Amino acid sequence: LKPKLLDNTGFFKNKTISGIHAYPEPNTLFITTHSDGIYLYKSGVITPWRKDLKAYFSASQINKAFITKNNKIILGTIRDGVLIFDKNNELQYHINTSNGIQNNTVLAIVEDLDRNIWLGLDKGISKIDMSQKTMQFKDISGSIGSVYTISTLDSILYVGTNQGVYYHDMKSGVKTGVQPAFTLVEGSQGQAWQLLALEDQLFCGHNEGSFLIKNKKAIKISSITGGWYNEFIPGTKKQRLLQGNYTGLCVFLKDGKSLKYGHKIEGYNQPVKKFIFEITHLWVCNQNSGIKRIKLNPEYTKAIEVKSYDKNRGLNQKNNLDLVRFRNRIMVYDGENHYYYDGKTDRFILFKEFNYFDKGFIIRPLDGNNWLRIYPDKAIRMQENNMEEQIPYLFNRDYHNAIELNTGQYAFCLDDGYIIQNKTQVSKKKLNDQDTIYIRLFGKDNKCLASLQGKRTEIPFSLNDITVHFYDLDFKTGKTYQYRLFPGIQNWKTIDNNSLVELNNLRSGKYKLEIRSHEGANGSIEFDILPPWYLSYFAILFYVIALFGSIYSINRYYNKKLMQTKTKMMADQARLIKEHAMEIENQRLLNENIYKNKELANVTMHLIQKNEILQDIRGELMQMKSQDQKHASRDIQTILKQINQNLTLEADKKLFDTSFDEVHESFLKQLKKDFPSLTREDLKLAAFLKMDLSSKEIAPLFNISLRGLENKRYRLR
Repeated sequence: LKPKLLDNTGFFKNKTISGIHAYPEPNTLFITTHSDGIYLYKSGVITPWRKDLKAYFSASQINKAFITKNNKIILGTIRDGVLIFDKNNELQYHINTSNGIQNNTVLAIVEDLDRNIWLGLDKGISKIDMSQKTMQFKDISGSIGSVYTISTLDSILYVGTNQGVYYHDMKSGVKTGVQPAFTLVEGSQGQAWQLLALEDQLFCGHNEGSFLIKNKKAIKISSITGGWYNEFIPGTKKQRLLQGNYTGLCVFLKDGKSLKYGHKIEGYNQPVKKFIFEITHLWVCNQNSGIKRIKLNPEYTKAIEVKSYDKNRGLNQKNNLDLVRFRNRIMVYDGENHYYYDGKTDRFILFKEFNYFDKGFIIRPLDGNNWLRIYPDKAIRMQENNMEEQIPYLFNRDYHNAIELNTGQYAFCLDDGYIIQNKTQVSKKKLNDQDTIYIRLFGKDNKCLASLQGKRTEIPFSLNDITVHFYDLDFKTGKTYQYRLFPGIQNWKTIDNNSLVELNNLRSGKYKLEIRSHEGANGSIEFDILPPWYLSYFAILFYVIALFGSIYSINRYYNKKLMQTKTKMMADQARLIKEHAMEIENQRLLNENIYKNKELANVTMHLIQKNEILQDIRGELMQMKSQDQKHASRDIQTILKQINQNLTLEADKKLFDTSFDEVHESFLKQLKKDFPSLTREDLKLAAFLKMDLSSKEIAPLFNISLRGLENKRYRLR
């Protein structure tokens, strides 16, 4: 095809065209330039589009344009984010770094099937949910301060902050490229605690007292400081207003369409930051004095009874308590746990229904079953006990941070601005593809192990360190996820890294991993960790065979060992019997030897005694013979002969020698072996000496004198 120059398009010569799109009107082109505005081209006629914004378009530099399916025009700039115009060419939204996206340079614009707008930025990607009807104001410069309360009157939006009360006329529209302009209400400087809409004016509880705001001016009606909390008394048809302040409680009375100060309630002078009506009683709390239950007289002029609730009545502390009515119950939060009041026991009881949620939140009811869990760094919108939406902003945690406006909207007070959300958004969403969390399992070297949900996957034991990657199709920021693993982790655990979970050192077995988000999305995957090789079926079979083989070998070894032991025991027993028999024989021989030794000793002593007696007799006879040789010579001679015969009797000698040899056989043998030259007489002398006989006792045995024996002993030595 040959390009053809369009009629009258020489106008764009020397202009940088950034985009050409089909305009919703038939046969019309929507042409954007970088620095020379935006134009419509139809049948050769060029018409400026939003001529009033040409200077702004030139300054911000239109880089991309996109026309959606419902004919909204989206302009991406180089310097100031994205502009969204409706089908009537009216500016709906201006989104830049001050209120949402992370970079002001838009390089690409795409619309998905759900009509969400995706922005490719110079740094990152942003998604604009076109179904949301939320308006956010972010006070980047700090011009109005921290927002504590919001209210509307006619078309004026009033914002109470720590610096005063500011207003913005919503009829003035949105100025391109800037945030809504707020103006300080005259006379409202200082901390504003609560704004309450009356018929044609606002009531303001203020640090400096109480004010009525009308015609954008504040008029003080009470000097009692610290109007923390204000609410019309039930049953008075909004004719009396009760206020909790720095010094207690007071009542304001309706005066036509206005209010005026009435009186202070006597009998209770402690600060009151929040109160709740309960039929005939009033629950009050303060940061330092704890929870009180007050009974007032019907005229609301005096406190009749004041009862404190502390540790004795179920509350662990009395400082920094948060009091709220929730599901028709009086609820108290102590910074860690929530408690509800039980009228039967007249004490507070731990509210266990919240154990399912992460701790650290205060409760703010919205309407019906909708309520907020407000954490220090975010809030979660709930419907009953289901998480509907996470609001990733820093909420002001005062009592008026979630307010229902008379415009049918909710206002959420932030530390650096506010959010206004349509009540129609607070409804239960339908299940769709965004409610599915897709899970992938990865092992070592980032190898994908499983990705098919609904099908069980087998994973080798060597890859039992698993990284779980997951995602869903709901691309909101600030979402949180939880997971649990069966078996093992039965309770839900919050995922610190919102893109992956680390599962390390998993044992062999069957597992099911479940992941869910606080938005209600969920997903699961089932997988098996196979046993290690040393626990495989073949390994177990080998172990069984090896076990039985080992049992058989051990049994055989011990049987052999038992037989060896038994044989050894029998041999030892035989040896012991033999040794015992030998010991008995030795004992017998020893006893016999002892007996013979005694017999020898007896024989020896007998011989010694006999010889001694005979020698003595012989000596006496010899003496008699010498005295009377004539008469007694022959008779004495005969007796001496007999004595000599007895001294040298051969039978006694043989008996002694025999006994001596039997007793001292081993001794004599050893002595002969050591000294072969010894004579029989020498051996006998040695034996006598061994028997411990004295020389005097031995001499008669040899029939020699004592001197002769000494010589014999000397020779033996």
